[in-house]
Amino acid sequence: MIKELEDKNASSQWDVTKLVQLARELNSNFALDNPYACHALIRAILDHTAPAFGQKTFEQVASNPPQEWTKTDKDYLRLLKDFKAQGHDALHRHIRKSADLIDMHDVPSKTWLNAFLRLVIDAL
Repeated sequence: MIKELEDKNASSQWDVTKLVQLARELNSNFALDNPYACHALIRAILDHTAPAFGQKTFEQVASNPPQEWTKTDKDYLRLLKDFKAQGHDALHRHIRKSADLIDMHDVPSKTWLNAFLRLVIDAL
């Protein structure tokens, strides 16, 4: 999908250089078992891509998907929208005396993100 995104740079009205780098960094951090980086990068990808759908926020994209999107795609978007609270927790929960409980098992399914990135590629 990264290659497809790179190829879109030549024909899209959008510059996807940042999106490509975010995806590369996500792949690297996933391979290194870095859950906090993965959470941050997924949040960044979701927030970064909303304008490609004519929206200002990912929440608007997930709440107002085009009718031609499949029910499955809409379900994945809902799951990713719900994930944002967890991503917020991973990024903004302050230090405390008890252990933080976020690990790689908490990273959203790659199926959800791949489906969303497919929609992004199609929108570009």
